[in-house]
Amino acid sequence: MFYRFNKNLQRLTGECKCRIVVAVSGGPDSICLLHLLCRSLSGESLLVAHMNFNLRGTESDADELFVREIAARWGVGFCCKSVDTLAYSREHSLSVEMAARELRYGWFEELRQKSGADYVAVAHNANDNAETLLLNLCRGTGIKGLCGMRELDGRHILRPLLGFSRAQIESYLKQNSIPFRTDSTNAENTFSRNRIRNSVLAELKQINPSVISTLNKNMERFRMASAVLERAAGELRRKFSVSGKEYAGRIADRGGVAAFLAACLSECRIREVIDTASLAKEGKDVCGYVMYEVLSGYGFNPSQCSDMASAAESAESKRIENDAFVAIAGRGLLKVYDAALFAVPDSVKIDFQPACNTFETAFGSLRLRFSLLPYEKGMTGLREERSLFITADSLHFPLLLRSVQPGDRFSPFGLGGSKKLSDYYTDLKIDNAIRRLVPLLEDNTKKSPDNIVALPGLEISNRFKVTSESRTLLKITLL
Repeated sequence: MFYRFNKNLQRLTGECKCRIVVAVSGGPDSICLLHLLCRSLSGESLLVAHMNFNLRGTESDADELFVREIAARWGVGFCCKSVDTLAYSREHSLSVEMAARELRYGWFEELRQKSGADYVAVAHNANDNAETLLLNLCRGTGIKGLCGMRELDGRHILRPLLGFSRAQIESYLKQNSIPFRTDSTNAENTFSRNRIRNSVLAELKQINPSVISTLNKNMERFRMASAVLERAAGELRRKFSVSGKEYAGRIADRGGVAAFLAACLSECRIREVIDTASLAKEGKDVCGYVMYEVLSGYGFNPSQCSDMASAAESAESKRIENDAFVAIAGRGLLKVYDAALFAVPDSVKIDFQPACNTFETAFGSLRLRFSLLPYEKGMTGLREERSLFITADSLHFPLLLRSVQPGDRFSPFGLGGSKKLSDYYTDLKIDNAIRRLVPLLEDNTKKSPDNIVALPGLEISNRFKVTSESRTLLKITLL
């Protein structure tokens, strides 16, 4: 087993010398991993990391002591961290399993960076991989979930035992008289993985005694199929998508203040735009798969991805979101935005301090400057690329900068009457997502629609246009 392990380790690391943080719980798998690594590398190249989850009282403390003594006996550095897993799970609304996972992997990566190590080695084996496949199938997954764990992934996680079964590991420990700890909760079916291990796989072995090996071979085939699909999906994605920056540039090419506003909001905040109308011509399943690949890459779950694919197929508008991103499907496009773009306040007061004619503020991703200045001859109809001008003679400060509300009406410059803001935005072909973010400047002492003074960066109210009779102007500038 050692020869095969050592050869595998060299293949994975590609280095004669590397530093590895070794995750050791004290159980048979991690003790086997540590022993094999100690035979392959010098003790100075290794650092044992043990996390005490405090889930089993004195048993947890005994595990910590055991691992500490093993590390000292085998000449390896030792680090330990004690955590309150139950409190963390309650605080973050996670299962105990997921809480423990987040805690240990977060700490392992922190330790790796601080120690200057190249990898974090964990003791997942072929049985663990088979259990993961079955869990993913039960919970719902895409093809990536069918591929199981990788021996080396992008997070510097190393799994040198992934090709070995639990039976081979236990045999190695027995042959070399290596002690280990046994977790008493492994026999309990409290956790989903334990149910898979103790009940489901036991039944499957009645059908196929080599089920662990069979499932791992299947995962190898899934990985090969996944590589082909990823390449094909990547080509389609490049063909039918553009970056947010390129899309913003296309909007800006339309010209006008509306285009500038859309570009200003979009350039840094739209991640990607997919032409789903054209992609759908490649076939329903192809479109659905590419959308799944795109959206899952931004952290959306399978159910959300499926909903968006259905929306694209039916041409209905659909919006999904997570903590980091917002995706909107509609009008034959799928757009992925940074969620931060939509963090706009309910309102901001605009007022001027005594002897100060300038006021600056932020509204979501926009930054605006308001300036009071005297009217001068020739200012009638004045416009600048980033600025709007209105007469301030009849305004009542403080003004209110707020987000759009249902039923808002506006009297745009040059129009005798008023119209719904939703209709106005539609006429200008402003993106549905963007229009939510355009602030309204309101004199809230007046009644609608006369209370909307301007749409900063977009248009002024006809009622507040600059005339030769104006005495004081308010200049509104997008910074």
